Amino acid sequence: MENLAKGDFINQNQEDNDRKNITDESADNNDQLAEDSENINKNSNQTTESDFVSQDPLVQNADREQRTVERPYIKEELILQWEALERPYKKRTKSFFWNISLLVILICLILFFAKEYFFALALISAILLLYVYSSVPPQMTNYYITNYGIRSGEQIYYWQECKNFWLIQQDNFRLINVDINRIPFRLILVLDERLGDDEMKELFSYFMPEFKPPDTTSDKVISWWKKTFPFDFDNQVKK
Repeated sequence: MENLAKGDFINQNQEDNDRKNITDESADNNDQLAEDSENINKNSNQTTESDFVSQDPLVQNADREQRTVERPYIKEELILQWEALERPYKKRTKSFFWNISLLVILICLILFFAKEYFFALALISAILLLYVYSSVPPQMTNYYITNYGIRSGEQIYYWQECKNFWLIQQDNFRLINVDINRIPFRLILVLDERLGDDEMKELFSYFMPEFKPPDTTSDKVISWWKKTFPFDFDNQVKK
C-alpha cells in the first residue's frame, strides 16, 4: 500500500511538471507571435511610406512644383455700363398723402377694434416707408455688368447668387427685376433709355434664365390696393 501511494504521488508530481512546461511553452509562443506581429507592422508602415514618397528626385521636384502652383486669377472685365436712378421714383403731392392717410387711419381703427394689432402696425409701417421713399428723391448711380456679376453702387451681386430675371414697365421707368439668394432677395435695376429690351434680354439670358415668378401675397395686396383706391391721379403728380 505504501508503494502504491508513493507511486501515485510521483505520478502526480510528474503531471504537474508536464502541465507547467506546457504553460511556459505557450507563454513563449505568445511572446514570439507578438514580436513577429510588431515586426510585420513596422515593415508595413515602411512599405506604405515608400509607396507615397518617391525616391526619384525628378518626381519629387514635380510634386513640389505642383503643390506651389496657384490657380490662375480671372480678371474682372466690364461688359456693360449705364447711369440711372437708384430706384424708381415718382413725386407725390400733399393731397395724395392726406387721402391715403385718412384711409389708413380708418382701416387701422377697424383692425384695432378687431384686435388685429400686428396687421395695423404693418400697415402703418408700409405707409411710413412709402412716405420716406416718395419724399426723398434717389440719387444717380452707375450700374456695371461684368463677368463677375452685377455692380450697383458699392455692392456686387455675383452671377452664382442670381436665379432669374424679367423686364417690367412701371410708370415711366423700364426695370429689370433679378431674384437672388440673399438679402434683399430681389434687385430692381433702372434701365437707361438708350438700352433696348432685346439687348438686355440677350445679355442677362447668358447668365440666368428669363422667368417671372408667380405673384406673392404682398404683390397681390399692392395690386388690389391700386385698383381699389386709385389715388394716383395725373393731376396729383407734381411734374
